[in-house]
Amino acid sequence: MSLIENYRRSRLPEFTKEQIKYIQGTSDFLGLNHYSTFTAEFSDNPDTTHTYYSRDMGINLEQRDTWPATPTYWIKIVPWGLRKLLNWIKDEFDNPDVYITENGMGDSDGTLNDEQRVNYLQEYLGAVLDSILEDGCNVKVYCVWSLMDNFEWSSGYT
Repeated sequence: MSLIENYRRSRLPEFTKEQIKYIQGTSDFLGLNHYSTFTAEFSDNPDTTHTYYSRDMGINLEQRDTWPATPTYWIKIVPWGLRKLLNWIKDEFDNPDVYITENGMGDSDGTLNDEQRVNYLQEYLGAVLDSILEDGCNVKVYCVWSLMDNFEWSSGYT
């Protein structure tokens, strides 16, 4: 993709075998923000309207129309996707400690009777619990995405 964008070389860093060996196993945990799930497929014609990771990998991302929608256009309710991701992390990275640092959904009306968010969190927490108890994933921390988290990116409170 970088060549198509007229870069002389890839925008992505390349690691030497020595660098990979040096950093392998040096992390204390894997931090994860998760809100929704997308399917991915390789494509000879990836979406080129934006510069982002799916474009660099040569894939197209999509969400199924059958997945429950939320007021946030890019968040569909797919708790099995988080469980599948946690199992992939377990299998690919030798089951590291995982800290889920954000998980949740936004709303559009600020209502206090927020059944959809309650259901979302129950379903996602259930998927996390199943990944721990049934699949043996090492999830150590779970934090809900809250109103306060929006201040970090919108107002510079990081």
